[in-house]
Amino acid sequence: MGEPRQRGFGDHRTLTDAAPTARNAARGRLPERRRVAGQPPTTHTANPERRLLAAAGGIPPALPGPMHQLVGRDAELALLSGAAERAHAGHGSAITISADPGAGKTALADAFASAQQDFEVLRCRGVESEVELPFSGLHTLLRPVLHASASLPIEQQDALKSALAMRTTTPASPVVVALATLDLLAEAAATSPVLLVVDDLHWIDAATLSVLMFIARRLEHDRILLVATLRTGTDTEQLGGTELGVTPLSLDAARDLAERQLGSPLSQPISQALWRATGGNPLAVIETVRLAGQDVHTLGTILDEPIAAGARIDRGFSRRLEQLGPDTRRALVLVAVALTDATDEIAAGLRDLGLCPQALDEAERAELITSRMGKVQFVHPLLRSAVHHSASLAERQRCHAAMAAGSVSRGAKAWHAASAAVAEDEQVAQELEAVASDFERRGGRVAAARALERAAELSPSRADRARRLLAAGTAARHATRTAWAKRLLDHAHALADDPLLRLTVELDRLLLDAHTQSNAGALARQVALARAADGVDAGLAAACWIDVASEATLAGNMPMALEAVDRLRTESGARTPGRQSGADILIGVTEVLSGRSPLCGAQTLRRAVDERLETYDSFTGSLIEGLVWIEEFDLARQLIDAGLEPSRSRGAVLHHLTYLWGDGYHRFRTGDWDGARLQLSQAIRLAEDGAHHFCLGIFSAQLAIVLAAQGDPASVELTATASRLETEFELTSLPPYLENARGLYHLSCGAPELAIEHLENAEDWCIRAGYDEPSVWSSPADLVDAYLAAGRRRDAEVALERLRERATRADRTWALASVARLEGMLASDGTFDAHFARAFELFGMTRAPFDQARAQLDYGRRLQRAGRGAEARAALDGAITAFRRLGATAWLRQAEAVLAPGGLPERASALAAPDPLAELTDRERVVADCIVQGMTNKEAAAHLFLTLKTIEWHLRQIYRKLGIKSRTQLAALAHAPRTADDPL
Repeated sequence: MGEPRQRGFGDHRTLTDAAPTARNAARGRLPERRRVAGQPPTTHTANPERRLLAAAGGIPPALPGPMHQLVGRDAELALLSGAAERAHAGHGSAITISADPGAGKTALADAFASAQQDFEVLRCRGVESEVELPFSGLHTLLRPVLHASASLPIEQQDALKSALAMRTTTPASPVVVALATLDLLAEAAATSPVLLVVDDLHWIDAATLSVLMFIARRLEHDRILLVATLRTGTDTEQLGGTELGVTPLSLDAARDLAERQLGSPLSQPISQALWRATGGNPLAVIETVRLAGQDVHTLGTILDEPIAAGARIDRGFSRRLEQLGPDTRRALVLVAVALTDATDEIAAGLRDLGLCPQALDEAERAELITSRMGKVQFVHPLLRSAVHHSASLAERQRCHAAMAAGSVSRGAKAWHAASAAVAEDEQVAQELEAVASDFERRGGRVAAARALERAAELSPSRADRARRLLAAGTAARHATRTAWAKRLLDHAHALADDPLLRLTVELDRLLLDAHTQSNAGALARQVALARAADGVDAGLAAACWIDVASEATLAGNMPMALEAVDRLRTESGARTPGRQSGADILIGVTEVLSGRSPLCGAQTLRRAVDERLETYDSFTGSLIEGLVWIEEFDLARQLIDAGLEPSRSRGAVLHHLTYLWGDGYHRFRTGDWDGARLQLSQAIRLAEDGAHHFCLGIFSAQLAIVLAAQGDPASVELTATASRLETEFELTSLPPYLENARGLYHLSCGAPELAIEHLENAEDWCIRAGYDEPSVWSSPADLVDAYLAAGRRRDAEVALERLRERATRADRTWALASVARLEGMLASDGTFDAHFARAFELFGMTRAPFDQARAQLDYGRRLQRAGRGAEARAALDGAITAFRRLGATAWLRQAEAVLAPGGLPERASALAAPDPLAELTDRERVVADCIVQGMTNKEAAAHLFLTLKTIEWHLRQIYRKLGIKSRTQLAALAHAPRTADDPL
C-alpha cells in the first residue's frame, strides 16, 4: 500500500510531477497494487488496524479518516460486485447510487472501486459552483487515457480536443464528442476492464452529463462499468440502467460506526439514542460522536436534542471549522470558491491573499481536505458548502478576485472576476460574453447561458442587459432548460426598449412555448408576431412568415400557409441569401400540397435542389419529401446521398436524422422496404437518444406505415407508441400518418371494414387541412380498395372520382396509374383489360413496385373471375414475385389465396421460400447491411454510433443465426437469388 505521506500541502506537488506514476499505474507497471488511473502512490494507512480495514474494503485508501469508514453496506457491495463481474465478462452497464447527503454514497463507491483489482478506474467528481465549465468533468475523467486518443478517427480527435479546450479551431459536435469518448473507453477496455466512477452526478457540468447519458446506453457489449453517485431529490437527468438506493444504517451498523469513531464501546441505550437522533445517517453519526466526544455516553445531552440529520452534520462541520486558525479558515474559503482543484492555482490564489500555501496544512491534519496528485479537495462536498456559506460576501469576493488573478483558464478567470465584482462593470461583462461564445462553440450551452446571465447583471446599459439576457435565454432554450429560459426571456422582454429587439425576444419566447402549447395556439401567436414585424424589420418579418408557413403546413392549416407564402413572395427580407432557398422550398411545398399551383410548385422544388446540395437547414427535409411527391426520385436521391454521410461524420444529429428520415421515406416509396426499415429504425434510436420528440413521433409513424404495408403486427405496437407521443407532446401533424398506418395494416390483413374507418379519418383530415396533393400517402387509393373489398361500390366510385380529379390536376404518374388500376376493378368484364394495360404502362414510368404488384394481383383476380386461368396465373406470378421481394407477406398470402383452389403453380411455390435474413432483428439487419456494403467493423461502429465491441457482438449473433462463419458468406447470402430462376 505504500508508506504514509510525509509532506503537507506546502510541498507544491503538481500534476506534472505525479503524472509518470499515474501513467505507470495505468500501464500495469505496479503489480503490487491495483491500477487506478490518477491514484496516488501513497495513502494514509500506516496504522495496522486501518490498513486491515482498508484491505477488507471497510475504508477507501484514497480518502482517509474515520468519516470514510464503511459499515452496513454488504448488500450494496454485492450488487455492485455482480455488475463488475458481468462487465469483466463483456456485459457493461450503468449503476446510479442515490442517497441523502451524508448517507455514504461516495464511501460506497470508493470501497467498491478499491476492491476492483483488475479494472482501470477513471474518476471525476461534480463540484457545486456558480458556473458550469463545459466538459470539465469529462476532462478529469479522461485525462489518464487521453494519450490514446491518437487512435481515434480524425473528426473524433478534433471534436474531443475542441471540447476539452485543447484546440480552438473546430466547433465541437456533442454527438461526436460522446462517440469519441465511447470509442476511447472501449479501446482502453480492450486491454483491461474499465470502471468509471462519477461522484456527485448532480453537480457534473451539463456537457459532461450529456456524454455520460450517451455512453450509458451503449455499454451492453463492452467491458465498461459506469457507477455514479447522485443526491436524492435533485432534478438531474438519470443515466438509465440500475438505480441503487442507499438506505439509513441499521442500529447495529450505526453502533459499529460510532464505536470505530469513538474508540470505545457504547451501551445499548446510548446506541439506540444515537441511532434515533441521527436517523441512521453515517455522516451524522460520525459528526455527532466527534462533536460530543466522551459526553456521548451521557443521556440528556446532545442525543436528546431534536435536530435533523442534516443539521447535526452542519453543526459538526461548523465546530471543526471554528477550531481552525484564522489564516486556515480564510484559505479554506478560497478553496471553496475556486473553480479548480489544481494545487498550483490554489497556491497562487493564496499568495494573492497574502497567505502561504502551508496555511492549508492544518485543515489537512484535521482531515477536512486532502492534497495529492496536484489536487486539493474537501473530503466531503458538504464541507465545501459549509465553508462557502459560513464566509461573508466580502470574504468570498476577495477570494474570487485572488483566483481571477491566478486562474489559467479564460473561463474561470472571467467567472471569478465577475463574482468578485461589487458593481456593474462593462469590461468584465464583455469578457464573460466572449467566454460564453467559446462555451457555445465547445457545446456548453448551459455554461454559456450562465455566463451571459451574469454578464447581463454586470451590464451598465439597459440595452446591453436586454441583449445579453436574450442571448442567455436562447442558449438555455437550446439546452432544453425551459423554465430557466422562460425567466431569462421574460426579463429580456421587460427591458427591451428597441422594437426590433423586443420582437426578437418575442420570437424566441414563441419558439420556447411551442414545446408546451398546442400547434394551433403557437400558430396564432406566430401570425401576430409576423404581422407586427412587417413594419419594423424586413429580415425578422421574413423569418416570422417562414415559421408561419412551416407551422401552418404541419398543423394542417393550408389557407394560412398560402397567406404566408404569398407574403414571402413580396418580402424583401426573404430574398436574402440566407433565407431565399428556405422561402422557395416552402413556397414550392405549399403550392404542391395545397393543389393551388402544383406544376409551378414542382418547378420551384426542382430549382431548390442545387443550393441544398451545398447547405443544410430545417427545410432540407421538406424538400426531400416534396421531391418524392412529385416523383423526382433521382433528385431526392442525389440530395440524400450528398448529406447523409457528411452529417453523420460531423455529428450533426438533427441534420443526420433528417437525411435518415428522407432516405427511409424515399426507399419505401421506391420499393426498398428492407432499406426503409433499417434507416427509419436507426433514426428512431437516435431520436430517442436525443429526446427529439417530434422526430420520434414522425419516424415511428412512418415506420408503422412501412410495417403496415408488409402486414407486420409490429405496426400496431409502433402506432400506439406514436399515438402516445402525439398526446403527450401535442404533435398535431401525426394523425394522418397514424390513420394511414392503421388503415393500410387492416387492408393488408384482409379486414376492409376496419380499414375504412381509419382511411376515412385520414382523408377527412386532409380535406379539412386543405391537402390536395394525392401522393403524400396512399390513403386515397387505399380507401377505394377498402370500399370495393367491403362491397360498397357506390362509395368506391365517389372516392375514385375525387382521386381522379386530384391526380389530373397534379399530373402525378403514380396517382394516375392507381386511378387506372381501380377503374379496371370497377369496369365490366369486357373492358377491364384496357384499364389495367394503362395502369401497367403508367406504373412502368414511375417507381412503384408495390402498387404495380397490387395491380397484377387485381388483374389476376379479374382474369380468374373471367375464366382466363392461364393469364391469371401469369399475372399472379408477377405479384407474388414482387411481394416476396418487398417482404409484403400479408399481400403475398392474399395472392396465394387467389390461386389456392387450383393449387399454386410450381414457380409461385418456389418464390415463397423463406427470406434467409428473416431471423435477424432490425438492429442485426442494420449491422449486416453495413457489413454487406463493405464496411469494416470499425467503420460500421462509427456509422451506427456504436462501439466496436457492440458491432462484433451483433456479428456473432448474425453468424450464429444464419449458420455462417464469415463476412464473405454473409454478403453472398444477402445477394443470393431467392430461387434459381428469380435473382434479386
